[in-house]
Amino acid sequence: MKKMIAVSCALSLLMLTLAACGNGANRPEQRIAGRWKSDASATEFQAMEFVPDSDNPQRGQVNLQVLSNEIKGEYEITPGDEQNRLTITYTLMMFPTTREFTFTVEEDTLVLRKGRTRIIYQRVAE
Repeated sequence: MKKMIAVSCALSLLMLTLAACGNGANRPEQRIAGRWKSDASATEFQAMEFVPDSDNPQRGQVNLQVLSNEIKGEYEITPGDEQNRLTITYTLMMFPTTREFTFTVEEDTLVLRKGRTRIIYQRVAE
């Protein structure tokens, strides 16, 4: 009887571990989803909202606030071993624009990097 209980507990623990590994909550495309705001006034984007596509969460719609303008665009995430790449495409005053960054998400902080420039965003609570 004790062996059956021990085996049952071990199997339950194994199933929980596998479920936690496979839920995708730590994947960059899941962690970046939501609204972000910059504290610095001189940033390229004052605010961003990432809305993942239901079929492919590495792509989606991005809502940007640029120079007090609300702009809709698209984004794509390219996962990497050490760095993840974020490509944002939008049109501003009839000019199509593409911006590429590397990024990290730590808790409620999003850090975009382009060369030596680093822009920090905080998650906006909804």
